[in-house]
Amino acid sequence: MAQAQQKEVAQRRRDPEEKRSRLLKAAKALFVEQGFEKTTTKKIVERSGVSEGVLYHQFESKIGIFRELIRLFARDAVAEFAPKDDKELAPEQIIRNLISYIERDRAMFALIDENTALLREHGVPGISDLVIPEIERSIRASLPGNVTPPADTAIMAEFQYAIVVTTYRGWLKSETEAEKEAFIREGERSMNALLFFAH
Repeated sequence: MAQAQQKEVAQRRRDPEEKRSRLLKAAKALFVEQGFEKTTTKKIVERSGVSEGVLYHQFESKIGIFRELIRLFARDAVAEFAPKDDKELAPEQIIRNLISYIERDRAMFALIDENTALLREHGVPGISDLVIPEIERSIRASLPGNVTPPADTAIMAEFQYAIVVTTYRGWLKSETEAEKEAFIREGERSMNALLFFAH
């Protein structure tokens, strides 16, 4: 009897998480298919099979769902340049990893990118707002001991983010592998130059 009750309690705990996951999945698909503005909460609940009450309880609004999708996208992007096995990734690998990550979910990146102004209107942080502080932490962590960096690490982090995004945009519009590699090489050179001044 006690075991059956434990199982029921565990199921109830998982249920909100499972509903949350369904809402996020449905919203993401609809945002990509129809755009943020044309997607309604009604469409999201219809596709997810979750009640509108649960949607509002979990996220408060459609913008709340978008906020969470951006947070998850940025979290996973940060994992692509986080040090692996206590070894800092080289600039080339950071660029390649992030391009690879964005390519796996290009539609989501484009969706966030296209709605930057709208997000700012609603006070929702964009990818850059979430990723740049992590880049700055990474820069600071790479400095030996208590060394004071010779440059403003917050600004350097913004430049690094801009380098990766610019490299990706160039890589995306390139028609040949040689052109794609040229953008990656230039991105790497720019990143190395920034890191040189940071140390």
